Amino acid sequence: MEYKQLKTFLNDNSDYELQYQKRFEGFGVFVTELYPYLLQRGKTQKSQFPLFSVPLTELQLLTQEITENSEKIKTLSEKLPGVANEQFYREQLYKAIISTNEIEGVKTERKEVSDAYESVVKNDKKSIRLKSTLALYNDIMHSEKIDIHTLEDIREIYNQLTEGEIDGEEIPNGQIFREQIEGEIVTIGSHIPPQTEVEITSLLSKWIEFINDHSFPYLVRATLGHYFFENVHPFNDGNGRTGRYIFSRYLSKKLDTYSGLVISQKINENKSDYYKAFEITGDAYNKGEATFFMKAMLNYIVQGQEEIVNILKEKSQNLDTVWDWLGKTSYSDEECYVLFLLYQSQLFTDSKDDGIQDNTIFEMAKTTNYSVRAVQRAMDKLEHENIITIATKKPKRHIIISPIV
Repeated sequence: MEYKQLKTFLNDNSDYELQYQKRFEGFGVFVTELYPYLLQRGKTQKSQFPLFSVPLTELQLLTQEITENSEKIKTLSEKLPGVANEQFYREQLYKAIISTNEIEGVKTERKEVSDAYESVVKNDKKSIRLKSTLALYNDIMHSEKIDIHTLEDIREIYNQLTEGEIDGEEIPNGQIFREQIEGEIVTIGSHIPPQTEVEITSLLSKWIEFINDHSFPYLVRATLGHYFFENVHPFNDGNGRTGRYIFSRYLSKKLDTYSGLVISQKINENKSDYYKAFEITGDAYNKGEATFFMKAMLNYIVQGQEEIVNILKEKSQNLDTVWDWLGKTSYSDEECYVLFLLYQSQLFTDSKDDGIQDNTIFEMAKTTNYSVRAVQRAMDKLEHENIITIATKKPKRHIIISPIV
């Protein structure tokens, strides 16, 4: 039997109310203390109904699948050799930032993200676009968890994520969030969020309590929390990017790094359905039910995870094949060393401009039995024989151009 939106029972008022009671008061239902602004007959107003979600069997199965997929991703990624692991992480990091910006209509070039990444890794003082954003996303891999316990914590995330990206007039005009300007009404499509900073502050204080409330399963907190943050819309610009970053960071710490990074890609690919899920939950006739929103978000996580698992499986097999093949060739040990590092790099990145640098190969050689000079000679020989060629000069990188299997 299909589980339908509550509003579909409106034709029979008694059945409509009965359906709501059955859902809202059912055993195991997740009822929050979050009261979103809901849309009814073209007008948005604060709901008298709290946000809730029904624990359908389908949602429980999705949750189970997410947990199992995450374990697969951890197992597969942990088996990757160092260069492959680093390149794959960078690739997913770049895609996450490009995707979350694209959802908001913010054009972001891959090279901009790559340049920002290099600047962060080198810890230089350059002031370039997306550097602060990149640093925040890169922290997903290295920090234990995301801590949001005060309203100022939200603003700090927003500041770092949008540094240099928000026009002066769109910078929050309240003490922490946006404040109402006399004679103006903030709208997002047909949705009218809370207008004053006092109301925003009150709602987000409840949101902070909710996302830190361990009596709710973490995926319930992640999905319903994401909905409510976007519903409140605390900033003039950058709300989507901030909300998705928090969602990504949360998933990365509760599941694995890649489950968090891939979510923005899947949302971007399903953008119209993503906004439709917001619309369903924001319909006042559904009385705050977020079951359909949670279902949509869990499906995006599963889709992203399955994609990651398939990529890791396929490319790991390719690595094994090449490694076995190299061991049977007449290449010297140093040549095999260079070729395998270059192959890892090329296999796990979409751009030759982001491959492993020659200097990195030489630095890695210092931790092996190979001398830097011998590795340099091997690289020169492979280049002379047209097995590899220079991809970029500053910094210097090589790529494989001749089939090696």
